[in-house]
Amino acid sequence: MEVLEQSGESIISKQSRHSGGESSYNTLKIGLQVDREELKIRISQRTQKMITAGLLDEVKSILARGYSETLKPLQSLGYKQIIKYLATEFDLAEAVRLINRDTGHYAKRQMTWFSADKEIKWFNSDCSYDIKKNVEKFWKENQALTTCNST
Repeated sequence: MEVLEQSGESIISKQSRHSGGESSYNTLKIGLQVDREELKIRISQRTQKMITAGLLDEVKSILARGYSETLKPLQSLGYKQIIKYLATEFDLAEAVRLINRDTGHYAKRQMTWFSADKEIKWFNSDCSYDIKKNVEKFWKENQALTTCNST
């Protein structure tokens, strides 16, 4: 109703125009697959880097400037958990555990979303040679199209 009221057009009409039909561009979509255990390790390392780089001080500073913890950006991964830690709802170890857990859940939702795109060519993250070959092949094929179309 809101879309119709603001634009004069139904949401179904808008969605049908943007449903991912034929594109006028040639694209190569590459996705990287990471083993679940490796992903957990990387998420944990990233969380630790965020803490070490000053996430606690950053959140304290933002809150000290009067920003409400209910603001959407402060409800994002990392910030939300650190705000609760600063409010003494739990200790830092629990905040880190929750950041890791919630980031893992987010990564899973992303993979579910991207898996619906059948144009993505998936590679293991350690297959840089195969990725490079696919990019080179795509580039050569589309360079020829560009040259032919530019005359």
